[in-house]
Amino acid sequence: MSSFLQEFEHLIIPLETIRDATNNFGEDKFIAEGGYGKVYRGKFLRSEGVIMGAAKRWSLSNKEGDPEFQREIMLLSDNKHENLISLLGFCYENNERILVYEYAPNKSLDFHLQDPNFTWIQRLKVCLGAARGLEYLHNPRRGQRVLHCDIKSANILLDKNWNAKIADFGLSKYDPATQNRSYLITQAKGTYGYCDPVFSETMIYTKKSDVYSFGVVLFEVLCSRMCIDFRYNDNRRSLMFLVKESSNELIRDTLLDVTLRQQMAENSFNMFVAIAQQCLETEQTQRPTMELIASKLEAALQYQLIKENPDEAIKRWSTGKDGNFDALLLTLQDILGRGTYRWKPLSTANKVSNRALRKHYQKTVIYFSPDKLQERGASVTEMYICQKVLEILENSRDTTINTTSQDTTINARDKAINKYSRDTTINARDKTINKYSRDTTINAQDKAINKYSRDTTINALDTAIDTNESTTMDFKTLLSLWESR
Repeated sequence: MSSFLQEFEHLIIPLETIRDATNNFGEDKFIAEGGYGKVYRGKFLRSEGVIMGAAKRWSLSNKEGDPEFQREIMLLSDNKHENLISLLGFCYENNERILVYEYAPNKSLDFHLQDPNFTWIQRLKVCLGAARGLEYLHNPRRGQRVLHCDIKSANILLDKNWNAKIADFGLSKYDPATQNRSYLITQAKGTYGYCDPVFSETMIYTKKSDVYSFGVVLFEVLCSRMCIDFRYNDNRRSLMFLVKESSNELIRDTLLDVTLRQQMAENSFNMFVAIAQQCLETEQTQRPTMELIASKLEAALQYQLIKENPDEAIKRWSTGKDGNFDALLLTLQDILGRGTYRWKPLSTANKVSNRALRKHYQKTVIYFSPDKLQERGASVTEMYICQKVLEILENSRDTTINTTSQDTTINARDKAINKYSRDTTINARDKTINKYSRDTTINAQDKAINKYSRDTTINALDTAIDTNESTTMDFKTLLSLWESR
């Protein structure tokens, strides 16, 4: 132990300092208790100033805790990530073994599973953060990766901003990254309900065993309950038994909290359930990597954000402050041009004919499915934009949109616009068009027209059209037009 203390001397915190910070381990500073002992909060002086920390005090009766104590110090010293709990220091003095971590005031994830105020957005962000932390551990660095070996909701802490922090590395193991199939043989450890069945049978623990445990956590978050509920003496005791025997519809209708279910976007729910179920596959080779899990959870989060505020979600993506139709069309062509089957842009540089785009779309509709777009590398938001732009183009019929001209001219292709004066010139600055025939087709050659109907009947122009100045139409207006069609 003496050589270990010398190596990590820079992390040593004197026992007296910890006693002062925790009011001599007073009850007013008590946070939680586990199999290892108790945790107390306290303020510690650091180079960056005074910060709140959590001191985990090993039970004096635990005489075999030195290996776990040292392992956690080594692992947290070598591995630093925003979704891993930070180690501030430790104390090994007068038979005391104490680890001091950054303080997570919102406790651990298991405390919030049944909280009706813990929203679906919050749950998705916590799961995504934890996935990124575990992904970091599984990615080899300096020739080795880390297997956590005890992933559970009680070991995912939440800081003041509700960011997930993976904690408790007492059972964790280093694993050589040079092996084709990473594994280790160890004693049966972990927590009942979260343990990989393959590990229970073979005593071989791999990173896919961590993935199984994480899948259990995902279903706890989804179903607002712990994986084992001892209140039941039937099949309801095991959450994993219930979800493995249930379809997505049955999970949604019988296992989800009603308030939570009402918040969910359908795509978000389906994406979340699909990746959670994949984590629980019996064959370890069929389980996803943590990198894939993180990407799927990110997609589920984006679906939910789009549902709750689609306009803001698109604005965050789009170029420019408000976004514009020109940028959307360029992105549409870029997205659909990826991959083996290329969606070639139109030859005309300045004008984009809706009829030509629609014809183009109809020829290649097989390549525009979400799966195909995903294969081309389109993000969830980009796929959403593709859908919206194409729907707008589908419903705008014979309209032509000019994205570069400075002037906007309105022509009537099939019938006179003003039924009272055949020779009337429409000037957007001076007049507002109040009435159109049902069969009138409006062709906007230079900029988007503000209002369309499903049958290409334009009832009113609320904004005067200026023929001498540039008319800009932001995407918010465009989206509102589509929604009111």
